[in-house]
Amino acid sequence: MKRRRRRQKRFPKKPRRGYTDEEKRAYAEKLKKRMTPAEQELWYVLKRRMTSWELEFSPQEVVCGYIPDFYCHEVSLVVEVDGPIHRFLRERDARRQRHLELAGNTVIRFTNRQAFFRTEDTVTEILNTAIGLRMSLGADEQP
Repeated sequence: MKRRRRRQKRFPKKPRRGYTDEEKRAYAEKLKKRMTPAEQELWYVLKRRMTSWELEFSPQEVVCGYIPDFYCHEVSLVVEVDGPIHRFLRERDARRQRHLELAGNTVIRFTNRQAFFRTEDTVTEILNTAIGLRMSLGADEQP
């Protein structure tokens, strides 16, 4: 009797709780290769536009123990693209956002629909937020 091969899951298995930084980075690398269509579309446009504003965003970067969808280190901006599953994970997302904000990050969220169907508007909002943060940081640094 032949055994059936199990289908591979679309997303990689999440590391266990208490995982090391190496495991987090490896998991982030896997997630980069398996971005959702909305994340791919947003990254494509963001990547083109960020160079003109001299901002550097990274997809799936480890930040404060979490792996947000996009992160701008220069202004500590976290961008999350929430799919339909996040309707059921509001508490977890709020806890995660609170933790990121307590660490000094600014978190902005978009739905998959916004990221996919209104990509230009979403990228404009992301860049405007990042530029505003950069300007406020610059004002704080002046004597």
